[in-house]
Amino acid sequence: MFEKIGINTDVMIICMFGLIFVLLLLVFVLLSKVTRLSSIYVKYMKGSNGKSLEETFQEKFKEIDKVIEEQTDIRSRLSMIEAVKEAGFCKFAVKKYDAFEGVGGKLSFSVCMLTDSNDGIILSAMHGTEGCYTYLKEVIKGKTFTKLSEQETEALSEALVYNDPVAEFIKE
Repeated sequence: MFEKIGINTDVMIICMFGLIFVLLLLVFVLLSKVTRLSSIYVKYMKGSNGKSLEETFQEKFKEIDKVIEEQTDIRSRLSMIEAVKEAGFCKFAVKKYDAFEGVGGKLSFSVCMLTDSNDGIILSAMHGTEGCYTYLKEVIKGKTFTKLSEQETEALSEALVYNDPVAEFIKE
């Protein structure tokens, strides 16, 4: 029959044997993979049935739901902490000095307290023999609209470059 259409039967038989050999190789490869997967499946399912496997999956899904709830809670708490941090003072500087001649001990001081956006206050207390005088000056965006003493200027400059350790920790 093959000879009528011009195909040599010997060549055809050799090709068929080659194809059978390739197919047998594929069968052995597939059998080894199925055997390996079967052993993994048996090992995993050992002592289990479909019901216990379903229960295991339900437990894991409950754990995942719990983790998601905790993550949501942590994110909301972090948002509140960041909002409080933005509104609170996080940059500080203190300068102590003698405001008046004859009064020792550096009892006068200037304290600068700023937020992240460099808004805040400078509180100065000048201690002398006649009493203590306190002054409060507003800082907006790192600038004041009232004249500052030398010590207040130094406190403001130091506070502007202050590195808040808590802020550095949160950024990491």
